[in-house]
Amino acid sequence: DKLDNYLSENVDVQKLIAQQINSYGYNYLISQKPPLYFNLTIDQLLAGKISEDDQDIHIDLWMEITAKITDVIQQFEPGIQPDFIWIDDLPHTHSLNVDIVLSYYGLSKLIMQSLNGADIGGKTFDIESIHIRNTNYMEITAIIREPVKGMVTITGQPYFDQSDHTIHVKDLKVDIEAKNILYKLSSPIIEKILYKKLDALFPYNVAPFFLKYFKNIPAFTFFENRVSLQPEIKSAHLNNVNFQEQQMIITIHLENAEMGVVLNAQ
Repeated sequence: DKLDNYLSENVDVQKLIAQQINSYGYNYLISQKPPLYFNLTIDQLLAGKISEDDQDIHIDLWMEITAKITDVIQQFEPGIQPDFIWIDDLPHTHSLNVDIVLSYYGLSKLIMQSLNGADIGGKTFDIESIHIRNTNYMEITAIIREPVKGMVTITGQPYFDQSDHTIHVKDLKVDIEAKNILYKLSSPIIEKILYKKLDALFPYNVAPFFLKYFKNIPAFTFFENRVSLQPEIKSAHLNNVNFQEQQMIITIHLENAEMGVVLNAQ
């Protein structure tokens, strides 16, 4: 009873959760180039059995959360009223699916950042703009200044293969519409070089690419920075990719997603 009264009077758990979510789990910028925002909601807290030793009281906690990374700022406020449940046995594995919602506008900026200045077949790429649309197939149209001044159109049908957790593409085609006669003469050569480079990328595992951004997810701090919860991820693999009309949703499965507890002595 004394412990319960003390916690009720001195520890406002709901307020602590709300502060942390608003600070670190609501449109938290984890990357500037490309801009990526981390959003988090806590669905429920599971508590195991309480134990004690000579000095401390111990309790195991397991959080069920929904996490999402987007290239667009979210306009909704996160939910901050998780259910609290007592359980006898905590699960032995700790895994989590994270959705990465990437608009085709954001994907086009990501491609421009990757290709501008890149050397492909001894040629340096200088791209003015990229437009992506997805109907029955995906079409990427790029206006380029170098190495061929004109328009490059890349078409194909990307799909996710569950057997190897990678993205494949079929019916890949590259077409260059050059602006002048000299460029038109060399465009077939550039088309072949670009096709070979693109074809060699697939099948493509996007999980390692995004894993580096997960490491930018911040630690959650409590009690005037005396306690920190630091996200830890052991490994990740691509779980699904959904190519929609205006965006693509990449689902990354994180294995052994845990929170490391750090006590800062003061």
